[in-house]
Amino acid sequence: MPAAALGAMGYCYMWWKGLSFSDVMFVTKNNMTNAVATVSKQLENVSGALASTKRHLSKRLENLDWKVEEQMETSKLIANDVRNFILLLSYI
Repeated sequence: MPAAALGAMGYCYMWWKGLSFSDVMFVTKNNMTNAVATVSKQLENVSGALASTKRHLSKRLENLDWKVEEQMETSKLIANDVRNFILLLSYI
């Protein structure tokens, strides 16, 4: 049976049942709506994960900055102690 005959029979069946092509396309529109909603939800999840990662990395950088500052202060104290010790040795 040719494809044109099958198409004509399908169209006649739809006309007999009172269906139109837009009724058949509703399922496609509905599926598209669901797909868009799913992708939107996934994008929101990705955005949330990125925000969480940004917060986590920011906290780690702040902690690292604090450690660097602490290390610089310790280095200055050690340098002062060495200078004082050198002065004490120079008196001997």
